[in-house]
Amino acid sequence: MRTNVIIFALIGCFVTVVGVVYTLLTLNVDPGGIEWVGVPALFALAAMCWMIAIYVWMNERRFGGGAQDDDDAEVHEEAGHKGIFAPYSWAPLVCAVGASLAFGGFPIAHWITALGIVIGMIGVVMWVMAYSVGHNNH
Repeated sequence: MRTNVIIFALIGCFVTVVGVVYTLLTLNVDPGGIEWVGVPALFALAAMCWMIAIYVWMNERRFGGGAQDDDDAEVHEEAGHKGIFAPYSWAPLVCAVGASLAFGGFPIAHWITALGIVIGMIGVVMWVMAYSVGHNNH
């Protein structure tokens, strides 16, 4: 887990620096100002890398390092708790469809974006309530 934290943190640092340099270069070169596709994409990528690094770091602190952090580890030592998830959950698919419609519908028609936002909100509610109703009820 420690290696994953380091890798994603390094990628996050790199993409953040590239985003800042790209922003400054487009401000100086382009007469229209900031280039509104690449700059947000680079900073969104940096944010995602940092979110993954922080999530893995928090799990390492909570559950301890994995067997991959020990040079003398055996294969059977990797067995055990890996986190929680709801098997057979449709919520991730519903969220993905909602996000696809919301972002893909923006240049086509705003009603598609609105539909995607509603579907995405339904997916988020399904995902949050995954352990309160249905097959995985606790």
